[in-house]
Amino acid sequence: MNGEDPITQFKKMAEADPDNEMAHFSLAKAYFDKGLFAECEPVFTRVLELNPTHSKSHQLLGNALVELGRRDDAAKLLKRGYEIAAERGDVMPRDGCAKLLTQLGEPV
Repeated sequence: MNGEDPITQFKKMAEADPDNEMAHFSLAKAYFDKGLFAECEPVFTRVLELNPTHSKSHQLLGNALVELGRRDDAAKLLKRGYEIAAERGDVMPRDGCAKLLTQLGEPV
């Protein structure tokens, strides 16, 4: 890396190419990893606009929404993420969505 923090680096990449799904995912994940849940929400939303079947974004955005106190929004998103991950064979996101749904007291 060139010494820039990951958020700055990925923000530049996402701004340079607004349709770059991986740049947006990397930026959202960098925000998420720092606990900046409000900041990661619109970026994960952009990833899902670019690729509605990106199951890991469903899982992480659902987790961020839980952290932001938006349990109903999180549950809806996590249920959809679980379905997508199960259809695609994405085991880790599927299990992550299921775990969060269980913690919310929601059916899987």
